Amino acid sequence: MSKHLTGQPNMMKEINKGLIKSALQKLQTATRVELSTATRISQPTVNTIINELLEERVVIESGMAKSSGGRKAMLYSLNSKIWYTLSVVVEEHELQYAVTDLEGEAIESDFTERKEEWTVVDLTSSIADICKRHQEIRALAIGVPGAVSVKGVVFAIPKVKCLEGFALKEYLTEQLHVNVSVRNDINTVALGYYTSNMPTDCEFACLHLGNTLGAGLIIGGNIVSGSGSFAGEIGFMQTSSSIRKGELQLRSMTDKEIILAVSQIMINMICLVNPAVLAVGGHRLKESMKEELIRNCKKALPEEMLPEILFIDDERKYYMDGLAQIGMNSMNSDIRLIRDAES
Repeated sequence: MSKHLTGQPNMMKEINKGLIKSALQKLQTATRVELSTATRISQPTVNTIINELLEERVVIESGMAKSSGGRKAMLYSLNSKIWYTLSVVVEEHELQYAVTDLEGEAIESDFTERKEEWTVVDLTSSIADICKRHQEIRALAIGVPGAVSVKGVVFAIPKVKCLEGFALKEYLTEQLHVNVSVRNDINTVALGYYTSNMPTDCEFACLHLGNTLGAGLIIGGNIVSGSGSFAGEIGFMQTSSSIRKGELQLRSMTDKEIILAVSQIMINMICLVNPAVLAVGGHRLKESMKEELIRNCKKALPEEMLPEILFIDDERKYYMDGLAQIGMNSMNSDIRLIRDAES
């Protein structure tokens, strides 16, 4: 960590526990000395915390490290089966979920479709059934196609009307008694892709082409949500000579019109954020559009300020990966020590 953390002794203890768990998640196995080096926590404090985590069964012994001539040191790793994360993607008429352990290994996953619109009761019942099958679930990360406030209130979500203005995080926490995180879909895709593919602290932008447009921005390793959790709602960006009312609707546009509008937005995003990488995906993105989008950016901007432009073929994979990451992070005593999407 670049800054010293201060606070009451109990808070510092939880912070140090979170750092050690985060280090083990990243390193997979490590000795006490390696953990002290990785976290910059003193050796005596590491020893105390490791002993406590062993008693709590959060950490287990994983054999002996290779000897460099002296006494062999014990290796430690997270007990990946002690706690599970439930990741849930909610769409208009579908629900996809995955139960993963602390190493990200899927314990159970499935996809269901329904003809009726969701109600809060139906959605909660579906999630509760999964939790009942896996008593080890300690965190729920739920992704929605709308904006989400810092307190977990959902808004601007026309696809799932029952959640409009609903305090989903508070409600699910009370109903399910697990640690709940609620996230916007595109921000979560951005987090999942960034965590898997990008170097630390790389400025990164992710652009989604669905029936409407959305974006996720990661600056300094953190998702940019904005003061009203509206950052990334680029479908409202103005790109024509007259002021457009409402959100840009790609579903009513031709491929040629989509290429022009998306090219303009990509150029604006590059000028505003200057990301090192701009990733583009979504079901309205066609293979035939990719080269022209890149050509238009090159035509409008100096080549030295162009980011690496990538195309995401499997957004849903990164969506689920991002939710699993958020769920695992939330189990670190609510102290965000790995790249989290909540400010």
